[in-house]
Amino acid sequence: MNEDDAPIGAPITLAELKALGGFVRWQDIDARVTKLAAANVLPNGYPLVASRLATNSMIDLSLGGRWRQVEFVHVDGHRMSGDRRIVYRDQGVEMSTPYDWYGIAPQGHYSAWTGQRPETLADAQLTDRFELAQQGHIIHTQALVEEDWPYLIFETKSFDPRARWVDRDDMWTGSYTIHAADPRVSVPGVAPRVPWFNTTIAVSHRWLAPSHPDPEGAQFAELMALSETLGLVDNQAFLLDYCSLPQAPRTADEAAWFRDNLPGFQTQFKYVTLVLNTGSNDYATRAWCMLELILTAMSRAPQPTLLNHEHLDPRLSAAMEQAQAYVQQSVWFEQDYAKALRGRPASAAFRAWSKDPTNVAIYNAQNQGRRSLFEKFESELAVTDPDDRPIILDLLRSLAFGEPTAQP
Repeated sequence: MNEDDAPIGAPITLAELKALGGFVRWQDIDARVTKLAAANVLPNGYPLVASRLATNSMIDLSLGGRWRQVEFVHVDGHRMSGDRRIVYRDQGVEMSTPYDWYGIAPQGHYSAWTGQRPETLADAQLTDRFELAQQGHIIHTQALVEEDWPYLIFETKSFDPRARWVDRDDMWTGSYTIHAADPRVSVPGVAPRVPWFNTTIAVSHRWLAPSHPDPEGAQFAELMALSETLGLVDNQAFLLDYCSLPQAPRTADEAAWFRDNLPGFQTQFKYVTLVLNTGSNDYATRAWCMLELILTAMSRAPQPTLLNHEHLDPRLSAAMEQAQAYVQQSVWFEQDYAKALRGRPASAAFRAWSKDPTNVAIYNAQNQGRRSLFEKFESELAVTDPDDRPIILDLLRSLAFGEPTAQP
């Protein structure tokens, strides 16, 4: 199974957290949320991720390059599949359109946007996030050819970089209409409205007590404040270990579900993450915390994976820099070693490579970093369920170090 296809646990929405008033144990959430929904405390939602909220409200949907308000019905297909479709109802008629997480938003997010037009649009251009209709093509030229504020129409010429010969007169021409606040276009003077609400946000945090991560509600308050600062909508979905995975003591079925979902849950830290400051003074000494920071640092996404990187406590920033340094060192080592082996017998290449003291120092530093992290894990695992320990160590090896998984 590809790591992107793995189950990730149960996301919990911002609306649910607000209604619950704190972090609630996974085993207790369904019953409490059901009562809240029956009492009309929770709004009808708009989540495109798995959630317990209903999905029958009005949404913004990008149709033909323009944003319109329609009634959201559901999404067909797996969340990571290329053939997923949004099913919606427009003036009573049910229709569908290919899923595009940039192309759907809560009601009014784009259709009611009234941002001021800059004095000039001369520097407006498509960004690296923009994907052409011709998959794999690269933009050769682009030009803003028409404006109907807040919509901009670009004309592009593109080519397939894999083609043996590209004739300047034989390039693909495309016309694209895009909203001025869409992150796929850069318009000086216009702040992009990034639609994080169509993906889960993994939350990394230090447990403040063995039986509950946040007994006084301080981390919950910080997450609520961050959500307001970042402009997150009520149906933004989070992955929080206490709320999203079965907690000990677990039944046999819960333990099996935990084991199946834990790898995918941890993998989500490679994508979009928030790290809470509360209680984070010793993050660099905590194995689980450092694993999550290492995975965050491994991201190759065009947008920043750590949403609150500008709001970190100094000691937490230092831990993040430590994680980034490890990842950079690991990549440097792997690239350098691969280059040394390219085109030569492995034994001869390794002998030549190992004579360079810099290579040896990098190799030793990487192994020392690995040993140090495993030592932190072994110390922390003393308080975990013995049945979970092999799985947790396997996660460290497979997700952080790229070693083959030992789990079936």
